[in-house]
Amino acid sequence: MQVWEKLGRIYCPNGDNSLFKTHAYLPTPTVLEDRIRVYFASYDKNKRGRITFIDLDKENPKKILYIHNKPIVNLGEPGTFDCDGVSPSCIFRKYNKFFLYYVGWQRTEAVPFMLYIGLAESDDGIAFKKYSRAPILDRIDEERFIRSAPFVIDEDNNKYTMYYVSSPRLWGEYCIYRLESWNLYCWNGVGKIAIPIKPQEFGIGRPYAIKENNIYRMWYSYRGNKIPYKIGYAESIDGYVWKRKDEDIVFIDNYETWDNEMMCVPYIIDVGGDKRLMFYNGNGMGRSGFGYAKLHR
Repeated sequence: MQVWEKLGRIYCPNGDNSLFKTHAYLPTPTVLEDRIRVYFASYDKNKRGRITFIDLDKENPKKILYIHNKPIVNLGEPGTFDCDGVSPSCIFRKYNKFFLYYVGWQRTEAVPFMLYIGLAESDDGIAFKKYSRAPILDRIDEERFIRSAPFVIDEDNNKYTMYYVSSPRLWGEYCIYRLESWNLYCWNGVGKIAIPIKPQEFGIGRPYAIKENNIYRMWYSYRGNKIPYKIGYAESIDGYVWKRKDEDIVFIDNYETWDNEMMCVPYIIDVGGDKRLMFYNGNGMGRSGFGYAKLHR
């Protein structure tokens, strides 16, 4: 049983910045030497997301140390896969670099938008450069409409595993897939379903996975057709076959209203070796900002 204590909302934009008018969605934290940095996306007035960040105090994450007022990953050129929005999904650190896997949004007439995966790199965690103007995970015949929300694990044998969201259908019923690669840039092949949806569900999204004590652990969001997002949890021995244990997660409520309708897109960090925190969005998928919870050990 995991018992998480809600500790409140941290940040929601006030609308003063024209590029970051509303929402703070997909919080993606990483622990630095003297602070916690949280990457996220915000909308402009046309609902086009750009990625920026805030820095938080490590001892008291509700204390904001710095708010970055410019995009660190911006919209792509007209017609590219990320021309109508970018949002963070995974911050991966290796080789003294920051690898930011993000989702590119492209609006179309046939469907509201297409979602594919991009990559941006940085030496300092602030100045990012896109690896390519094309997605690193593009459409394939088996996954034609969405390949989104990646999370990358560094395996023990110099191999990488990506869990991401996809669907074989035009719209809806998306779930979590799995791919492997020997490098961080090239992800070829057809993904295999890692966690399928249940009959009453509409989708499972934004996986966060770790390997701990020889067990793979994953947190994610799930929802039904008329049921708002909830945070779920699964375990696996090998990273391929997963057992859902959604009932193992319990949240101690603090009776704030910003997340009283939904909780979604969790991202976990360990601070100081003994403190595990979960950052997540509440009502409106980021409309009310993001906050955090602490695991009771």
